[in-house]
Amino acid sequence: TATSIVDESLQNWGIHPNPTRNQFSIQGVITEATTVILTNNIGEVVQQFKIEEKGGFQKNIDLEGLSNGIYFIKISNSKEEITKKVVKI
Repeated sequence: TATSIVDESLQNWGIHPNPTRNQFSIQGVITEATTVILTNNIGEVVQQFKIEEKGGFQKNIDLEGLSNGIYFIKISNSKEEITKKVVKI
């Protein structure tokens, strides 16, 4: 029998390159509607979007026009939530 990837966890999400100058990409596997929120180091939301399609996913996120510093990307769905740090140099 074939095994499915339904149990893939958000922990498998990758962010590259990090640190970055103007842009980075996130990639992972989505099993249900997922929200991605990018905040600055004082918690202000600078970007937010929702991913509806299931399966492997990759998106480039543009940081041009934002100050250098530390940003946090929160990836969440109804089952779990992770936060990863992104550094813009």
